[in-house]
Amino acid sequence: MELSKRGGGMRFIAVDLETANPRMSSICQIGIVTFENGKEVDAEVRLVDPLDYFDPYNVAIHGITQEQVQGAPCFTDLHAWPTWMSCFQLGL
Repeated sequence: MELSKRGGGMRFIAVDLETANPRMSSICQIGIVTFENGKEVDAEVRLVDPLDYFDPYNVAIHGITQEQVQGAPCFTDLHAWPTWMSCFQLGL
């Protein structure tokens, strides 16, 4: 989470990850929401191909299926995603 105080307000980013199975490395969706002064100002969601199997238990929780992520980038391909990169920079 990134906290930044500018102009007297607070800005932070919340990151949510969903996984295809119990393995923490099986990320199948990334959600990033930016808040400023307690209000949502930006949100983005990306499907990710985990290159792994989908456990029915996980699918029942988040509803994301293997068919939905076909053709999506794998996690290592997201290194240049602008929203992802902004999570690691000051001044959002």
